[in-house]
Parts: sequence; C-alpha cells; structure tokens
Amino acid sequence: MFTSPGDNSAHRTIYIDDPGTLFFAGDIHGHIHLLKEAMDKAGFKPESGHKIILCGDVVDGHRGSTQAVAFLHHEYVDSVLGNHDVMMLNEAPKCDEKTYRIIADYFSHDNAVWQLKEYIRGNYRFVMEKDFVPLPQIIEQDRDFLRWVANDGDWYFRCGYGEAKLALRKLQEANLPNTIEIKTPEGNIGVVHAAVPRLDWQALRSKRDVAVNDDSLWARRRLVAYQEGKISSDDFRDIEGLNALVLGHSNVKPGEICVINNSWYLDTNTKSGNMPCVIRASDILAGKKPG
Repeated sequence: MFTSPGDNSAHRTIYIDDPGTLFFAGDIHGHIHLLKEAMDKAGFKPESGHKIILCGDVVDGHRGSTQAVAFLHHEYVDSVLGNHDVMMLNEAPKCDEKTYRIIADYFSHDNAVWQLKEYIRGNYRFVMEKDFVPLPQIIEQDRDFLRWVANDGDWYFRCGYGEAKLALRKLQEANLPNTIEIKTPEGNIGVVHAAVPRLDWQALRSKRDVAVNDDSLWARRRLVAYQEGKISSDDFRDIEGLNALVLGHSNVKPGEICVINNSWYLDTNTKSGNMPCVIRASDILAGKKPG
C-alpha cells in the first residue's frame, strides 16, 4: 500500500507530481499472472518509482486469488474495494474448519458450480432432476453466502484451508478503501469500483461506511442504458469535480475498455481470461486510449 486512510478509512486521497508514474488496472479476479504481463507491456517499473491502483475485484474467478491478495501488500500497489472483495470479506469468516471441509467436499463434484448457478436463479426443480448433489446447510440457508460461492467464490474452497485463511487475513489487513482520489498538476482522477451514486462524487468520497449492497460496488444501470441506446454520450453526464473517473466492474466489449466522456471503464472481462488493461494516469488525463 502506498496510500494512507487519514481519518476516513473508506476514502484515500493521494498527491502525484508526475501522472506518468501512476498506472491503473481493471478487475483481475485472481489472474495475477495476466496482470503482471500487462504491467510489463505497459512499461511498469517499480524501481523507477511507478505505482499502480487496481479498480477492485482482486479476488474470485481464479486460484491465483491468494497471490493476488498478497500482491496488494507491495508498497507500490493499491486498490479500491470491489463487490467480490466485499463478498469474501463478509462471507468467508462464517466458515470454521469443519464447515470449510464440508463445502470443499461439495465442490469436488463435477457439476457443483453449475448446480449453484442454476439454484441461485431459482431453477430448483431443474437442478433436482440433474444429478443433484445435496447442498451444504450454510449454502442452502444463507442467501448472501450462496451469492458469493455461486459467483466464483468456489476457488476459496479448492486451495486448502490454510491457504484460504491466509488469503482472507491478507485481504482484511489490506484495509481497502471504497474510493481513491488522485490529485496531480494536470488534473484530478477518482477511482471507484462500479458507479458514483447520484453522480455525486463529493458525497461518495465523504462516506465513512459503505453497505455491502451499495451502488458504488454493484450498479451498472448507467452503462447498460448507454449500451442499449437509451442514453447517448451527450446524455452521459460527466462526474463533476473530477477530470476523469476510473471504474471497473462492467465492460462493453470483452477485451476492450470503454470511455464515455470523463468515465473510463477498465474492466476487460479478465475473469474469462482476457488481458487486463493497464494504463497511465497521464494518458487518461490526455484522453489517450490504449492503441
């Protein structure tokens, strides 16, 4: 970590003299090997004083999530919280070793993940007809826990109890904020995982407590409306008080970033194996998309 929370642990403000030394990356979902490859291609060099901020969703989707969490503890790395990070922080502590091993055994069945995804959609009868594997009690009775494990949290139960608990402790110790604002001589950049509720950046950065289901972690409405042609780029309002807003969580085309006015969506759907976007703050402030 290279930022400090000050008196509000949910927000951090940093000052950078040269925005060419600061990089951003979209969601990585445990694909730490892809992130490091993308950093190399972007010219990232920690020995040159470079720093990088991730847009959240560091975990879930790949067994490399343990290494991804450890990566957060380098002095040149920081990140905001993503909805997957928050789910892990809230749900993983519910498992003692006995419960962990019951769920790990459940995930040893070939169709366990498919079954959970159908179950969470409400297709109970269909699931029961397809070689149904009995659900562990905590999955069946706890909807929030079900949502986590059915949405790529299964890696936590495939890596072994010791490694899983270490990953949880490292994520807790990272104490990630909900928002980061970077102030540079060329302009200011805000970072949040999903959205700015009511387009009010000042109100969001002032929040001291962020609910698990907060729009800043989950919302896609504005981008979806743009994708569906319900609003044009002219109607896609800038986030006031910032030269640019950097987000993850949503993508328009897998493998590509999306820039609409001063909002930069960096999620390239790395969860599916696409290379994450790594881009300099100076390029964002200059309006220069990756070639």
